[in-house]
Amino acid sequence: MAGQDQNQPQNQRPFEPDELSTNPTPFSDADALATEQGSSGSGNQPLEIQLDPLATIRESQSPALFSDADATIASAPDDEARLSSTAPPPPRSPSPADDAATLVIAADQQLRSETATEMASQPGNGTDGPSRSTWNLRIHSHNVEGQLSGIVNRTNDAALQASPVAAAIAQSASAPEYQILGMLAQGGMGIVYRARQTSLNREMAIKTLKPGQDDPIAAQEMFVSEAVITANLVHPNIVPVHDLGRNAEGKLFYSMKQVSGRDWRKAMPELSREENLDILLKVCDAVAYAHSQGVINRDLKPENVFVGSYGEVIVLDWGLAVVNDRFSRRDSVLISTRGCAGTLAYAAPELFDTDTRRICPQTDVYLLGAILFEILEGFPPHILKSFSQLAGPRKRRDAVFAAVRNNQIEQDVRNSGELMQIARQAMATSPSERFPSVEELQKAIRQYRTTGRAEELLAEVRSSTEKTTSYDQYQQSVALFTEALRLWPSDQRAIAGDRAARRGFAELALRRSDFDLGLEVVADRSESELQALATQLTAGRRRRTIIRTTWLVSSGLAMLLLGL
Repeated sequence: MAGQDQNQPQNQRPFEPDELSTNPTPFSDADALATEQGSSGSGNQPLEIQLDPLATIRESQSPALFSDADATIASAPDDEARLSSTAPPPPRSPSPADDAATLVIAADQQLRSETATEMASQPGNGTDGPSRSTWNLRIHSHNVEGQLSGIVNRTNDAALQASPVAAAIAQSASAPEYQILGMLAQGGMGIVYRARQTSLNREMAIKTLKPGQDDPIAAQEMFVSEAVITANLVHPNIVPVHDLGRNAEGKLFYSMKQVSGRDWRKAMPELSREENLDILLKVCDAVAYAHSQGVINRDLKPENVFVGSYGEVIVLDWGLAVVNDRFSRRDSVLISTRGCAGTLAYAAPELFDTDTRRICPQTDVYLLGAILFEILEGFPPHILKSFSQLAGPRKRRDAVFAAVRNNQIEQDVRNSGELMQIARQAMATSPSERFPSVEELQKAIRQYRTTGRAEELLAEVRSSTEKTTSYDQYQQSVALFTEALRLWPSDQRAIAGDRAARRGFAELALRRSDFDLGLEVVADRSESELQALATQLTAGRRRRTIIRTTWLVSSGLAMLLLGL
């Protein structure tokens, strides 16, 4: 069905998210891999001042109990649902170092690593360093269970003389694996650092927990669960996690790939609709894979998607993910969480139920539909335009909560065509009324990009005047319908649309005496109406040929008579 979707710059948001927040620079955990410096702030900021509906809600309390609509809240585990591995150490009072930064290596270790190269260049020196070679690495000893074949190396002087790479072997057990290079960003619960992994001499991102958590034990359990879940989702569009550990002070961290680029929300207004749809389909690929592994994200939004400088599309934040029986590492993650978690501006109604049994893959389908809505309109679905008339952030907060609970979606939209219908179906109130899977949502979007867009082009050209009508739109429409039929040969919409586009093209060519051009789209068709047009075009071409031949003969005879 033809619609009004137009490929044009995105609308402005009805009101800026910061109008709902007294925090001028809200962050999500998805800023983890941002290459720009995150804003600093207290690690124990009162909940009452965070009112951004684009922030992730992470507390396991009913939204009605909060004074802020958009606080960063994470669903905490039930008391009986703890990690099956060794319990984390009991919480200790935060030290001044906690408030300053969470470093992975001690200060004396960092100093030693910075001076190692100079010290190792001295003959016979037994300290770590690249010695006389160019091997700027630190290869560390690891305990490996099981038999490995290989070459045994010894870190003695003879070995150093025989093999320069031996200088890269860390001889000290306390030699650091990571060197902190600076802070990248911070979110509601975590801080992310830029770091160098010494064993491979590469830059990484290292994520730690913010100090001052209300429930340190629960925060650590969620952190470890996030690391394990993400590490087991091996997909090109999911951030790779490489290591989980603790530093000498006992602070947990995990390392992951560092990507240059920016979050999708910042990039979205500058991209065309087709470019944004390409990104959305890649996000769908990641989420569909996660579902196949028994993982439901619960917090999909543009801020949690990173768009790299070289076309990478990475889903970053899996901190609120829940798992089902299909996840193969259930013995290492939280398996029971409470509800009331997610990001209000995009949230499905069931995300703010205290009962999490309604959380299902269709919950993520809803979130993907909400992102599609934002691609079309330029703002999330639960940020209604009427909210701009409300006085004060608290009233707006309450209105956003009500919009989520009642599944209120902005109705005053510029785009009401098929793509918006797809978004609204994905955001149906009942999970059973949504697309049954992410793959089905992808199929609908891809089908729109062929059949739906072709129908829109056909409607546009039919509504134009004879003088302004061009072959270009007909040609594009025919090409898209042809592609749709290649993908879905039995699609009745594509069959009917293809026939109508070819008929319109041929009729225009007939009126303009472009007989050969018209025959290109109808000559080999079996439909009676197209065959009739092909007959008329052929007859017109024959008449034109006769007229041209007659004129040439007459001109030749005239010239011959004049010459005589």
